[in-house]
Amino acid sequence: MYVLIITALIFAGFSYYHPHEISGTWHIKKMIAYMPYLSPDLIKAAEEEALSSVYSFQSDTVFQMHSNYVSTPEGGTYQIISDKTLKMTYRSHGKQNREEYQIVYLKNDSMVWRQTIVDFGSVEMVLKRE
Repeated sequence: MYVLIITALIFAGFSYYHPHEISGTWHIKKMIAYMPYLSPDLIKAAEEEALSSVYSFQSDTVFQMHSNYVSTPEGGTYQIISDKTLKMTYRSHGKQNREEYQIVYLKNDSMVWRQTIVDFGSVEMVLKRE
């Protein structure tokens, strides 16, 4: 019984990313939308905005996002929970916002996020570290 619990804890530990693993500046290089019911023009506009986005993550769980579509950088805090979900909380236009992405892949200077949008589909973002 104890062996099973210890084994489960070891494997659970391997499915967690630490903030220092994503610290640095990341550029979105590619966006892949799996949204068959949305207009291609709407997807193209979202892609243009995403490709102009740069995220700066600090190891103390503070982040900033710069984009050609945002007049001032948006910043807040982030956390990575055990199922590899990246949760970012920030204020924008006077209200509190939260975005969640599944970290599908993270190795050295490459990372892939997936965001599921209920009733629409999902989006994957490919990021490269500076």
